[in-house]
Amino acid sequence: MNVEITIFQEEFTNSFSLMPTSIIYPEVDDLSFE
Repeated sequence: MNVEITIFQEEFTNSFSLMPTSIIYPEVDDLSFE
C-alpha cells in the first residue's frame, strides 16, 4: 500500500513540477528544459 502511494505521489510530483516551473521560476525554465 505504501509503495503504491509513494509511486503515485512521485508521479504526481514529477508531472506537477514540470508545469509550473516556467510560472514560478521563469529564469529556471531555460535551465530545466535545456
